[in-house]
Amino acid sequence: MKLVLEPERPEIDSIWEEYVPILQKDNNYYIHLTEEIVSPSEYNKTCYLLENALETDVVHLLINSPGGLSDSAFMVINSMINSKAKIIGRITGNASSAATMIAMYCDELIVGRFSTMMCHNYNHGAQGTGNQVKTYVDFIDPEFTKVVKEVYKDFLTPAEMKRVSSNDKEIWLNEQDIRARWDNKLAKRAIDKVV
Repeated sequence: MKLVLEPERPEIDSIWEEYVPILQKDNNYYIHLTEEIVSPSEYNKTCYLLENALETDVVHLLINSPGGLSDSAFMVINSMINSKAKIIGRITGNASSAATMIAMYCDELIVGRFSTMMCHNYNHGAQGTGNQVKTYVDFIDPEFTKVVKEVYKDFLTPAEMKRVSSNDKEIWLNEQDIRARWDNKLAKRAIDKVV
């Protein structure tokens, strides 16, 4: 009888077999966020790299993801906030949900041809007693409204943020919309630094 405490992971022969491939060329690091954003443990290397990068390093986040777990996105975002490196995001297809949140914390954002973005309210499955589920929903609703206001500040309008957090509407943006809104966000960020 064999006792298995953890699922076996296949040996990795190539960097491209990693869930989140990270490549390095000189002081440039390339992190590929090209799958669903899953368990926080898949982002340990990413967060370690971000938090230990030097001011002379440049981290490129290549984003083409349908989104996923907000807890994992928050972990990456906190590492981005604490990073000394310049962080350049590059959307190369679709950035949805949690992937958009990560994109909002880049220093620069390059938007590839035909790229799209989708922002929406949280999704979740609830488990537990009826009271436990209600307690969780009563807690998370106002918390996520705060998240939306901070993450999408100066990118979505106040009315759009309300549509996302209060009315469960999706906001879809094409490449031109993303670029225009990103430029607006950067302009307002520059003004905030002066003030």
